[in-house]
Amino acid sequence: MARILSERLEIPYIDTGAFYRCVAYYKKKNPYCNESCLEEFARTMEIRFQKDKTGQKVILNGKDVSQKIRTASVAKIVSLIASMDNIRKILNIKLREAGNRRGGILEGRDIQTLVFPNADLKFYLTASIEERAKRRMKDYIKLGEDISMETLVDKIKARDKSDIGRDYGPLKKAEDGIEIDTTDLSLDEVIGKIINFMKKLDFK
Repeated sequence: MARILSERLEIPYIDTGAFYRCVAYYKKKNPYCNESCLEEFARTMEIRFQKDKTGQKVILNGKDVSQKIRTASVAKIVSLIASMDNIRKILNIKLREAGNRRGGILEGRDIQTLVFPNADLKFYLTASIEERAKRRMKDYIKLGEDISMETLVDKIKARDKSDIGRDYGPLKKAEDGIEIDTTDLSLDEVIGKIINFMKKLDFK
């Protein structure tokens, strides 16, 4: 949704999840790397986004990791990475730097409350856990990953509980965030709602 919206509005898309997935990918490749080691990697890694015919590639330290960071094995580690406050602080600095350079559309569980609390517009998207699991299942099928719906539901519940309960940057809606329940909406319908809100608010 964020990627398509950025294309339609011609506003840069900053894939916040890719930052965390890149650190998780590094952890997968280096299982004995402790938190201090991961902090150093997060601090020094260079991420850039490169558009092509298939979408937007994630380039980590000069190498295309677009597919490698989207696997189920990396996804298992993302919550661990996200639970490390020091790493979140390092990545939030990188995200602010990226957003402040040209502006942009960002997605994430603490973007509107912690990373960019003064953003021009904030949207809080929700959906039932079952619907979210169905959507995630489609992603894994595309990657050739074998995972059950029951497992996905359990993983989503666990991640929500972890993110809502963490001390630093917990998952919550900003007071001025606009909430949209996307459970029964198509991708185009969600994008349409957001654009309509922008028109009503005379956002340019």
